[in-house]
Order: sequence, then C-alpha cells, then structure tokens
Amino acid sequence: MAMVPKLPPMDDAPTPVAPVPERVYTLTAQDRCGQCQARAYAKAMVYGQDILLCCHHWRDHRAVLTELTCDWIDETEAVLIKTGTVSDV
Repeated sequence: MAMVPKLPPMDDAPTPVAPVPERVYTLTAQDRCGQCQARAYAKAMVYGQDILLCCHHWRDHRAVLTELTCDWIDETEAVLIKTGTVSDV
C-alpha cells in the first residue's frame, strides 16, 4: 500500500475578500434630459439650478459644465453596465 504524504497546515490561506457593494445611483428613470427628454444619467448644479443631461448631451457639454461648477453627478457608467456600450436610453 502506497503512503500518501501528509500536507502541512495552510497558514498562508488567502483571506476572503468582502463583496463589493452595489453602486447606488441617485438619478432614476423619471429624470429626463432638459434638451431632448431622454433618460438623464448626469446632473450638474449651475448657478443654483439642476441641469439634467442624457449621455450624449453630457459628453457634448461636460467640459464647460465641469468648469462652471464643482457639484455634478456622472452616472453614465450605468449605461455601460446595462448594454456594454454608451448609448442614450
């Protein structure tokens, strides 16, 4: 009968990784772009007013809006998660 070697205890066992919490989005399906009424995935606060923008209008105006304000939300990655590509939903 062949002897099976006894393995040493696993002191170097990898520590389990905590699950990454799901991203909580603040914009909902009811939020609409102020220019074309598509679903809004970005919001900028400019001079005390909220401006809601869809993905393509956010891409078009992002540079100017981020210079005007430091308060903005960009949730366009939600489109990537859903579809794998950036498009207006």
